[in-house]
Amino acid sequence: MKPIALFVLTATVAITLAQEPRDSISKPKPRAPATVDLATPVSQAEARAVFARASTVMKPVLGRNFGTPSIPSATKPVTRGQVILELGRMFDAAKPAFKFTPVKVKYDPKRLTLTNPAQKTQAMRLIEFGAAAKLGPLVAGNRDSLTIKEFGDAVGFFIARMAELTHMPSRKWTPGLQP
Repeated sequence: MKPIALFVLTATVAITLAQEPRDSISKPKPRAPATVDLATPVSQAEARAVFARASTVMKPVLGRNFGTPSIPSATKPVTRGQVILELGRMFDAAKPAFKFTPVKVKYDPKRLTLTNPAQKTQAMRLIEFGAAAKLGPLVAGNRDSLTIKEFGDAVGFFIARMAELTHMPSRKWTPGLQP
């Protein structure tokens, strides 16, 4: 009986001494979140990085090569026209992977505020396929630059539509595709 009692006493003392006092234990201090002014215009370098990342992500899924973004890597704000032309370039690369042709989106061309004919034509094509918002700041904005929220919205809208157009839904769960 004595060896067991001696073992329990030794174990209790060892465990007690091994524990640190509660005062020395400190919780990690939370870091303050990075503050970003969402009203600042997106730079050309940032836009280029976003389009390069989107191309990298979409390439293995669609089996298409999107190439390198045409937007230069500069600190100047990216223009709406540059974004539209880049989205059009990615649209053309993804188009052979489309599984169906959607019903054209109806819109009022007078609402587009783009002045460059090539950009306006590209914007109209993106709107018709539902890859750009018909009244969004990308095509109907009053400024030439885009804020972070506007740029993110336009790119997210485009990628979501590309995901929809390049994947056929299951017939089992889609009433419009059921016989």
